[in-house]
Amino acid sequence: MPVKVRCRGCEKILNAPDKARGKVVKCPHCQTKLKVPEGKAAEGKTAPAKRAAAKSAKREGAKSLRKKAKKTSELLGDTDFFANLNVDQAEDTEHQICPYCATDLEEENDICPGCGMNVAIGQMDKREAKKRSRKGPDPALFYKGAWSDSTAFVKKHKSLALRTGSYLTIFIVLCWSCFFMNDYSTKGPPKFFWACCTFVSAMGLPGWYFFLSMKIVEFSMSKEKKLDRIHFDFFQCVTLGMRTIFWPLVMLIPFLPLIGLVAWLGLRKGDFRATFIIVGILGIFPLVVLPLAITHMTAKYTYKAWILWEMVKVFGKNIAPALYWVFLALVTLILPFGAVFWAIQIYGGGLNPYYNEHFVSIAESILTPIFAAADLGDPEGWMYKTVMVPLQFVMAFVFAVPLFLLTGFPMVFLMRANGLLAYYRQQHLDLVAKMGVNTPAGFWVRMLAYLIDLMLFPLASFIVTKERRFLLIAQLLNGIALAGYVLFGTEFTKVLMAPIWLSYNYWMYFAAQEATTQRTTIGKDAFGLIVSTQDDKKMSLGDATIRLASTLATLLTLGLGFLVCAFHPEKKTLHDMLSKTRVVWQGDR
Repeated sequence: MPVKVRCRGCEKILNAPDKARGKVVKCPHCQTKLKVPEGKAAEGKTAPAKRAAAKSAKREGAKSLRKKAKKTSELLGDTDFFANLNVDQAEDTEHQICPYCATDLEEENDICPGCGMNVAIGQMDKREAKKRSRKGPDPALFYKGAWSDSTAFVKKHKSLALRTGSYLTIFIVLCWSCFFMNDYSTKGPPKFFWACCTFVSAMGLPGWYFFLSMKIVEFSMSKEKKLDRIHFDFFQCVTLGMRTIFWPLVMLIPFLPLIGLVAWLGLRKGDFRATFIIVGILGIFPLVVLPLAITHMTAKYTYKAWILWEMVKVFGKNIAPALYWVFLALVTLILPFGAVFWAIQIYGGGLNPYYNEHFVSIAESILTPIFAAADLGDPEGWMYKTVMVPLQFVMAFVFAVPLFLLTGFPMVFLMRANGLLAYYRQQHLDLVAKMGVNTPAGFWVRMLAYLIDLMLFPLASFIVTKERRFLLIAQLLNGIALAGYVLFGTEFTKVLMAPIWLSYNYWMYFAAQEATTQRTTIGKDAFGLIVSTQDDKKMSLGDATIRLASTLATLLTLGLGFLVCAFHPEKKTLHDMLSKTRVVWQGDR
């Protein structure tokens, strides 16, 4: 009996003869290739469709059946196109199609691009099955998109590239100027002031890169999020710039003893080549994991970016894309612009115009005739130098604008490539976006938090402002230390006040902060850690003081008490067990 087939091209229902079952024919209307179901040929028995129709007719009655027949007739229309069809002539034998979804197949390819079935073995291809079961974008698309998409991004956001170049120009000119003033100053306080200004200006360079990179990574990973107006914050850039110094140092902490030992041996021999070689080799790793670390710094929990072992594991899963990003950095930024800067430094008189002989001679040729004609004084006098320095600043700025303005374009290109790496490889980056409440914190993240706190605790009298009574005592000690220094000199401060002052600030920073409702210090809070009792409650000031005193026992073990945390089932150190406290993640409620 005929079998009904719906054409997926023109949506008409066609009647195919029994002999067309299992073959591929073309629709007479739109020439779409159709796979006629095999089924079973009629053998004198009532077909399932007829039996169903008969039962339906008995249930619904003859009247309802006539209505359905009329509607079906109107829907099908003239569809009996295969009545006199010569199937042997109508069958398409020139093109191979998939027997499962009727998609065209290439001559030498047995894998269907439509459904992924391997028609040779009649099973789903393993690669296609893995690809179709994947959640998120295809990681293989990163390599192509890193060029095309990043280029299109730079063209669309030229203002970001120009702003990046202009900020680089500002920071570099400020750094040059402050360095010149530091070199020009002879006395201690002014020289120290300009040295600090030089450092702060230098930190703005990598700080803006970090800031904008994290913004673009967030934009790239969230397709629904728009790249909103990005505001420039000088102090935020300086703060993030300091991260570029502390991040590789903190991450490479396990190697610092080795570097120190090699440096000590080199000091004894007067040869530091081995130290430079080790530092150079270790310095390569932060470069190759930089895009991975920036991605982790945009996550809610950033601690993996600071831990060497975690970065090694993440790098192991993303070796190819990370090295590909480094290749892009070499091709677009480091090699071309590095060659230009090197040529200017070697053959052009130096990058810093304040010390460039050509610029100095130009500035002198402008000012000397003016001073001579106006009789303004000796060219070596203070008035001449007062005018000379601003003129050199202007010349430095004019020199830096064309040089660094173009640098913004490859930098934004690399930022977008970093964002695409994060988007396409997000399933392999082990990003931590959620943490359970009161989950014990591990050894490395606690060590990082403690290092931050160790650097900040001398400033406790300025940054710990929750408890006014403790703050008043701290300020009183500051006053006594200052008055003692003025009246009795450094010996009074070193011998008497230093131990008292340091001990109180150490106690105020740790015990006073951990006993508040926040239950954390600045370093712990940066990673989302809190300190609590065994029952997950807030510590009293007495409990916090006992905990702080217990750390002395841990210190007496030469650090082994801290190392216990790495092996303890609840991640406890020796002073955690002595004080019956624990350090946990605040987590997501």
